[in-house]
Amino acid sequence: MERRDPVQGRPWDLAVVPRNANLDETVGRRYSVSLRRALLAGGLGLTTLLVVGGLLTALLPFEFSALVGLPVGVLAGLFAVVLALGAPLHSATPAARAVAAAATVGYVVLGLAALSYANVAGFRGTLSVTEWLVVAVLAGLAVYAGLWLRDRRPDSPT
Repeated sequence: MERRDPVQGRPWDLAVVPRNANLDETVGRRYSVSLRRALLAGGLGLTTLLVVGGLLTALLPFEFSALVGLPVGVLAGLFAVVLALGAPLHSATPAARAVAAAATVGYVVLGLAALSYANVAGFRGTLSVTEWLVVAVLAGLAVYAGLWLRDRRPDSPT
C-alpha cells in the first residue's frame, strides 16, 4: 500500500538527509558544542574562579577583600569558559590534557565541598580546605598522566 501525504495527496518519498545536515536546512560544518567540550569548559571556568577569587581574597590587604576577589574570579572564570569553548583543542595535545586536568581540579573541589556541606557519612571536618586542594591537584595530575599515557599508545583511539 502506498502512503500519501494527507495534505498534498502526493506519495511520500524517502527522505535522504546528509550526515552533515544542519537544522536550518543547510549542509556543512556544524558550529555546535559537544557535551564533552562544555563540561571541560565549565570545569576550567570553575577552577579559574576558585584560583583567581581565592588568591585575590587572600592577598588583598583589606578586610572585605572578598568583595573584590570573588567578582574578579567570576569574570576570569567566564573568560576561561569562553576561551575553552572557542579554542581549537584537539585530543592528544598537551593543551587538551591541561584543560582536562584543570577541569578535574574544579570538579573535585566542588564535589568535596558538596560532600562537606551535605555531611555525607560524617565527611564534614575530616579534610580542611587545604587538603581539598591537595586532593584536587593530585586528581588533576592523575588525569593528565592518564591522558598522556593513553596518547602514547600506538593503538590509541585518539
